[in-house]
Amino acid sequence: MPALINIFIRMCVPERTEDAMDQNETAYLFSALMTAREWVRVKQQTRNIRDIPYFRDPDNTWVDERAEIGAGTRVFPGCVIMGETVIGKNCVIWPHAVIFNVKTEDNVTIALPHLKNCAIGRGSVVGSLSELNRTELGKEVKMQHHGYLGDTTVGDGSNIGAGTITANYDGKNKHKTVLGTGSSTGVHTTLIAPNKLPEGVYIAAHSVVPASANDKIEGGIPPFSLLISRVKELICKSLKRNEQKPKMEK
Repeated sequence: MPALINIFIRMCVPERTEDAMDQNETAYLFSALMTAREWVRVKQQTRNIRDIPYFRDPDNTWVDERAEIGAGTRVFPGCVIMGETVIGKNCVIWPHAVIFNVKTEDNVTIALPHLKNCAIGRGSVVGSLSELNRTELGKEVKMQHHGYLGDTTVGDGSNIGAGTITANYDGKNKHKTVLGTGSSTGVHTTLIAPNKLPEGVYIAAHSVVPASANDKIEGGIPPFSLLISRVKELICKSLKRNEQKPKMEK
């Protein structure tokens, strides 16, 4: 078994209990993988040859027996497609992408991301070094550069700038972020969850959008707004070892 698969399984088991897979799930995930050549042989028993995707290097691409990949999709070498993943028709999966429990529509492009428990709309592009977890992208969404979206919903036609992250975990609980249709984030944008932003919002580069930003603007943030958010102060407090983190004022 290639080292890539062993490394990925260790990465997929976080310390937090709510995300961790038990030993039985991990063992099944491990045993369910087969080479793309074997996967094609199995699928040909029930599918027309015209409905089988293209694998550039079927001996060095690994696919879960439960995965479904649409006709006309091209999968480049070194990819690992795991879990109950469903890839649409005429998609492009660039080399060494690792995909776990992801559902995409047709004509989606995926390039070296780390995707888990996601849904990706038709015509969307997820680029190099992007990480998505429990995230839903609408149609024609562009996330072509590095970044992290966790517990996030992105509306149709939005653009996610390089280095955009959603800070979804406050140390105890995870919170959701919603970006409306046609939104755009500038480079190095940080969205602190929870947040729900309307359609057409443009967030300036290097902005740190505080949690519940709508509550901080009288009448809420209107659609098609420009948001510019800057940190105005730096607070440094000494903590004793094992001391609980202080609550910061909103």
